[in-house]
Amino acid sequence: GTLQVHSVRAVEERRARAAKPARATADDSRLERSRQADEQLGNEREGIACGLPPPNTHQACLGRPGSEHAQQPQQPPARPSPSQKHQQEQHQINVTAEAWPRPQTSSGSKLQQHTSATRAASGSNCKWQQRRMLQGAAAQGGMGMLQGSWGRPRYWPSPVVPLLALVLLVTALTPGCGAAEEVVLTTGTLKFADIDVFYRMYDGLPKDTPVVMFLHGARYTSQDWVDIGTLKYVRDRGYRTIAVDLPGHGSTGQLPYVDNNMRAEMVKAAMDFSGMGSNVTESGAVLVSPSMSGKWAIPFLDRYGLMLKGWVAVAPVGVVNWGGPWEYTHKKVSLLAMYGENDPMLPQAEYLQKLFGKARKAVISDAGHACYMDNTKQFNDELGRFITANIHVPNPKLGHEEGPEQ
Repeated sequence: GTLQVHSVRAVEERRARAAKPARATADDSRLERSRQADEQLGNEREGIACGLPPPNTHQACLGRPGSEHAQQPQQPPARPSPSQKHQQEQHQINVTAEAWPRPQTSSGSKLQQHTSATRAASGSNCKWQQRRMLQGAAAQGGMGMLQGSWGRPRYWPSPVVPLLALVLLVTALTPGCGAAEEVVLTTGTLKFADIDVFYRMYDGLPKDTPVVMFLHGARYTSQDWVDIGTLKYVRDRGYRTIAVDLPGHGSTGQLPYVDNNMRAEMVKAAMDFSGMGSNVTESGAVLVSPSMSGKWAIPFLDRYGLMLKGWVAVAPVGVVNWGGPWEYTHKKVSLLAMYGENDPMLPQAEYLQKLFGKARKAVISDAGHACYMDNTKQFNDELGRFITANIHVPNPKLGHEEGPEQ
């Protein structure tokens, strides 16, 4: 009986010893499966950080299936330690800095091939993959990469766009480049006494630009200076030009009464307005007054003659009964007396010249009393020479500055 009991105990002990390694093996298997599940969960989270769905995380981050870098999802590689990950990242940065190609935008470029190779060799490091994707997108958008001192890529804009903008700016600001300047004729009224004086003007110039103001004859208006091109001709030489309709003519109403004082004040008001806020006495002004408008110009010269640099008297009315300007105006203001070759008033030119210290006569060939209408080209040429000889202004056509005659 004792032998039998010992035999039973021995059998049970042998069974216990046999079962104990099996239980340890099962526990180890459960621990391994738990470890693998934790690792898979970590890879899935890492794949989500890359912007990829969890089932395809390993395939997207480690390379496409079938490539030389593809790995089996059933056997994921061991996650590298932080030091190993830093070494791999630094190695890829060094390789990129040494062999980074010139950015290209065409499909199948070296940049795309280099980016794909780097992404395939980057292992499971999704942050590095994101960096390479941003780098490729930056290259496609005209960006370049600069290697930072601490191993992080830096980006700077391509110099092509700023250089192009600079070229366009220089072209726009350089005279003679780009589109031709468009000069716009403006019209309006200026207030004087109880009426609105109508004017036509070419401007678009700096405030202190010299002014040339045109009056008109009895049968004409400011529109005639526009029609024959004289107003724009003088503007193209660098001067602000304005032509006014005298009271009772064109689009300007009639004054309640007219005397020499009223005429002088009206011309002065128009001259002040033409300065556009600047002092026309300092910047320079020339008055052009043909025929009937001489009755408006002469009173202005008597009172405000020092505002002018020059007076262009085109067969003016009222010269015979005028004793001339006062002394300072006589010395300072230059005179250009223009008459038509066939004008019966031509003999008055000699008398008018004696009233000014600096005077010159110009006879317009094949022209009558309204010589500016009969021979506009010669009239404009004489007018242009006189203005540029008496007012300093940069000449846009000649490219230099002209001054008074000696």
